[in-house]
Amino acid sequence: MAASSGIPSFLLPRGGLSQSSLQYLRITPRRTLLRHANFSSSSASHAAPTKPRVLEKPDKFRPPSHPARRVVNPNKTPRNYPGPPPTAKEIEDRKTKRYPNMFPPEGTVLFKFLTNKGIHVWISMVSIGVNLSSHVKILTVLNRASFSPLHISLGRRTLNAHLHTHIYYQAGLSYSRAQ
Repeated sequence: MAASSGIPSFLLPRGGLSQSSLQYLRITPRRTLLRHANFSSSSASHAAPTKPRVLEKPDKFRPPSHPARRVVNPNKTPRNYPGPPPTAKEIEDRKTKRYPNMFPPEGTVLFKFLTNKGIHVWISMVSIGVNLSSHVKILTVLNRASFSPLHISLGRRTLNAHLHTHIYYQAGLSYSRAQ
């Protein structure tokens, strides 16, 4: 089959050529196939010298994956994945599927808690307030402290307590991240 059609066997599909391909090869003259393939060396040597093609210089580098303009059919929505679009039944099934570490489904209490901005603002303000109040306590002790040995030792104890609290908090964070 490869010898009769003139196509090397490594270029042929494993199952061979289809009936329509074989029929096309039998009907189409060899000269037409060579002209369409454009790999004939004789046609290049006999061609008249023409002006060389000069491509327009691009304004910046754009890789093939990010062209300057994207040609999209306005009647179709763009698909981000190959294959046929999901059916209505598949879309409904996705709403009930549960996987580990997946965001909770809409309508649940946990979903409302995680998406409520007011709760997050309140938690942030409380944590900032607690953190600032501990710093204010340290600063007031240091401002009132004179340079007597008693006040210096009190300031050292306060700073050490704050440092140990900070180290304990950081150790707890690293332990919870490790789990």
